[in-house]
Amino acid sequence: MVRKLWFVIIGTSLVGVVVFAIGIIQAFQVTVLNQTDISNDNGQNLQAIENNKQVDFRNREDVINIAVMGDSIARGTGDQSGYGLTKELVNVLQEQGIETEVKNIAVDGYVSEELLELIQLEANQELLKNTDIAIISIGGNDLRGLLRRDGTFLEPSGFQGRLSEYIYNLELTLQAIRDKNEDCHIVLVGLYNPFNDFLMEMMMLDTEYMDYFLEWNYQAQRLIEQDKLAIYLPTYDLFKWNTEQYISYDNIHPNAEGYQAISKRLANYFRSAIGL
Repeated sequence: MVRKLWFVIIGTSLVGVVVFAIGIIQAFQVTVLNQTDISNDNGQNLQAIENNKQVDFRNREDVINIAVMGDSIARGTGDQSGYGLTKELVNVLQEQGIETEVKNIAVDGYVSEELLELIQLEANQELLKNTDIAIISIGGNDLRGLLRRDGTFLEPSGFQGRLSEYIYNLELTLQAIRDKNEDCHIVLVGLYNPFNDFLMEMMMLDTEYMDYFLEWNYQAQRLIEQDKLAIYLPTYDLFKWNTEQYISYDNIHPNAEGYQAISKRLANYFRSAIGL
């Protein structure tokens, strides 16, 4: 009787070990798959695609109006080719016989409060009303405003205050667009870190800088994803291992290759969303 009891106990334990092992393997597989999805740059794995934020421009007979707004990244500063963020997107639409018109109202050095003031101007109300795709780059100058002259950041309380102000301005910007246009597709271009390891060390930027930087992107994405026709376009991973290749001579803005990388990711999103 005792021997049978021991066999039952041992058998149950073995079953438990097998089940546990299977669970570990499955969890590992899910983790690997998720990491693959995130790193895949074919445009199909962006959060917007997962949320089925579909676009239907194929049957349009009129012009697709693209409005680019925000700071110097939106302006295309540093791009020797002069194309900026929209080249690949325009190409994708034109491949489908879709005519496009791009209007760029971005201003070098703008912070989120200035962008909000700009789009609230009467002169830009008609632009917002007729926009099909709004591409926004804003926040880099807000974040850099936290740097002291010695290269160190303000205290955490100062960071949280500036971040809250930025998110508030961004939310009002989205609302101002939606007040004039409920149907346009909005893209917020995420921030990248322009500094390579050498510059990070020279400027004494440590893990605190990266913590602030990643939190900034995270909060912006959280806000954007609340809008069913808006997406957050990440760029941090594009530049992380390619600062030497993608950053302009000013060590801040993308060069032609850097803009091409962002533009390609933007185009791939719409290519997938259109279903090409």
